[in-house]
Amino acid sequence: MRAVTYAQDQLELQEEHQPSREDFDRVTSVTGTTAWRPFYELRRRREISARAAREAYVNLMRWRLETVLGYERAHALEVPNQRGVPLYHMICCHGSPGRERHHDEPLPQGLSSTACGT
Repeated sequence: MRAVTYAQDQLELQEEHQPSREDFDRVTSVTGTTAWRPFYELRRRREISARAAREAYVNLMRWRLETVLGYERAHALEVPNQRGVPLYHMICCHGSPGRERHHDEPLPQGLSSTACGT
């Protein structure tokens, strides 16, 4: 089993200020895609809660580990502090990546070889 962890601040854009280009680039880098933007827009318009937005971002990463790298299964677990406030998410992957990759071929953006064990 492999595990990938994401601290809450890696996946969230602060609501108090207008996000910069660097903020958007950081979230795109972590997720490996711009597919997170619709969830951000829903949250910005307050159509979904902060928790729902976080869950959508993490589910996107879980789904990409299965579909982009080909892990058999990936499960997302939220790890809270003692007061129940989320600290980070851990995504556990079962099996080996199903997609063959040449040693010198770069991983898809946002997926680290050390985190994914490939």
